[in-house]
Amino acid sequence: MRKYKFLVILLAAGLLFLPLNVSSAAGGLDAGIQLVPATTPGWTFTGTQAGSLLGYSWMPAGDVNGDSYDDLIIGAYGYDTATYTNAGKAYLFPGSENGLDPAAPAWTLEGEQENNYLGYVVAGAGDVNGDGYDDVLVGSHAYDLSAPAVSNAGRALLFFGSASGLALTPDWVFTGSQENQSVGIGLAGVGDINGDGYDDIAVGATGWDNETTDEGSVYVFFGSASGPALTPDWSAESDQHLSNFGRAIGAAGDVNGDGYADLLVGADLYDNGTTDEGAAFAWYGSETGLGEPGRPANADWMTESNQTVRYFALMLGSAGDVNGDGYDDVLVSSWEHDHPTADEGVVFLWYGSEQGINQGVAGNPDNAGWLAESNAPGYAFGTVTGIPGDINHDGYDDVIVGCSLGAPGIFVYYGSDQGPNLGVNGNLGNWDWHADQPVIPGLYAAWFARQAGSAGDLNGDGVDDLVTSAHLYYEDSTNPLYRAGKIWAYYTNAGVINGTVTYTGPGSSPLIEIAAHLVLDGPPETVDYQFGGDPYSLRGLADGTYYIIAVIDFNGSGGRPDPVDIISFYDPNQDGMPDPVVISSGNRVYSINFDIRGAQLYIPLLLK
Repeated sequence: MRKYKFLVILLAAGLLFLPLNVSSAAGGLDAGIQLVPATTPGWTFTGTQAGSLLGYSWMPAGDVNGDSYDDLIIGAYGYDTATYTNAGKAYLFPGSENGLDPAAPAWTLEGEQENNYLGYVVAGAGDVNGDGYDDVLVGSHAYDLSAPAVSNAGRALLFFGSASGLALTPDWVFTGSQENQSVGIGLAGVGDINGDGYDDIAVGATGWDNETTDEGSVYVFFGSASGPALTPDWSAESDQHLSNFGRAIGAAGDVNGDGYADLLVGADLYDNGTTDEGAAFAWYGSETGLGEPGRPANADWMTESNQTVRYFALMLGSAGDVNGDGYDDVLVSSWEHDHPTADEGVVFLWYGSEQGINQGVAGNPDNAGWLAESNAPGYAFGTVTGIPGDINHDGYDDVIVGCSLGAPGIFVYYGSDQGPNLGVNGNLGNWDWHADQPVIPGLYAAWFARQAGSAGDLNGDGVDDLVTSAHLYYEDSTNPLYRAGKIWAYYTNAGVINGTVTYTGPGSSPLIEIAAHLVLDGPPETVDYQFGGDPYSLRGLADGTYYIIAVIDFNGSGGRPDPVDIISFYDPNQDGMPDPVVISSGNRVYSINFDIRGAQLYIPLLLK
């Protein structure tokens, strides 16, 4: 009975609200439909100069120019300008319907000094000034001050996004003041820590001296309508000489579900009973920020390796919500950890909870909620970006891991209600998705997948894409592009329906719900809400036959149509019956424009 009633409403809307015009234009891209990335790359870019080390650092930039496609920021810290050796360079590639441009970036920035190393670290900043465009961070940790002369003070540069992309001059700069302070050697957009509606950023300086020499510091700057202040709103330090505190900084997500973003900081040479074992520290956000100035003693959570091993917590960050419990989870890795195979590399995951990470209990390798390892010596397994991604579009974030030596490639373990890989610890044989290192010359020992992870949605199909790099490509010293570096993107190709929807009739600029249904009276597979005249986009559609329905939602209630709501549907032959849209390999992208006109609201009378 419910199905019949819904169909009556559809037919009544289509026939009585005359003149009603639902027009469409369909086109497609020849692409295999998948809800996971292809295992062969859809885009590559190679450094243009020997020794530029392109791809040592790359990160998703978010949507810098507001075109609804995510963008990619890449560093090449060994790049030589016409004037300076190792000045460094950063590149921004914008996303599009076809992904990234294979030839030319939309924006570049070069270092200004000899051995500047600009681009050693790059990061997406989120929307720091609340203008609707995502912003970008670029580090130059070897920047020298000239007056007074201070070597390697370092600086962090912030560029605001806009409709025209990034400017060539930074909108905000934070510069160090101490010799070898190395400001900008760690960078991260960390989300909204204090809940004021603006995203915040964190900057690391591993050489900071305070009570302890070279103890390192992390500075957090809160966003605002005018951007960050020139002085930090919060800072933390390690209280320990040469701990490498602040080299790794990550957005932890919201690990305790209180609505505030949390911060994760690594110190991969930290001692806590074991020499150079490494540790990671978390501080939780709140309405007032992160509390008192941070020190290891007042961290809300910490984890350590309990093993004299390099690189524990050199890569860390959020895994997103891999088990769908509403709390974000965290990743900490070491590509030389023994477990028990020597130097096999391990990624450790601890789950979030109402009490915080790991139920509030300090972490160690024995109490991780989940882990992935190579079980092979010297494989350099365990590189992560710490950026969440759901590459199979199932609603659970996935764990994306790089393996750089031995069996180089990208290994993905899908999230589920039981955690990654259905709760089974990961290895090189039980992955859910995997891409081998491409079979091309120049990649042997080039550290393919030293950084592998989600890049956001580069081609606008509603599903996250993957990126990885090999900064030592080509590895052959006789090649003219020796160690120029190379980067690859792996795209998903889900179905997309775009268009505009306009309405003329009763009501002032009503909210319009556009949805794709596999079953006419069933729940929508995907929904977009727009006001009349605005473009809509239905993304992430798997192979199937869909009915596209537009509802003029006068009271903004959402959900099932109310009796007064006007309902229209895709009906190109104007026979009053909904016509299907088929998403298949030859029809990935549709354009459907709705033009709905209704003079009076007759539906309530009809339904009585």
